[in-house]
Amino acid sequence: MIIPKGCLLYPSDTAAVVGGNVLTSQRIVDVVLKAFEVCAASQGCMNNITFGEEKWGYYETVAGGAGAVSKLSSVFLVSGCKASLIWN
Repeated sequence: MIIPKGCLLYPSDTAAVVGGNVLTSQRIVDVVLKAFEVCAASQGCMNNITFGEEKWGYYETVAGGAGAVSKLSSVFLVSGCKASLIWN
């Protein structure tokens, strides 16, 4: 895979980038899986959950699951990757 410098996936050192990685990463995986005709697209987004108080907090992203796969005949559930951050 060739990713040109200066694009969304390979920004310059001075580019203003923040957030959006949960959407971008899900879409990249969908495109790669589609290219190999492995499965249908996922939810295409990650869900976030945050809770805490003044002294501590918990933040987690949970992927939206995987798309359908034609070679499986039974119910098949896949939960995507997640990342957690706890601070105090």
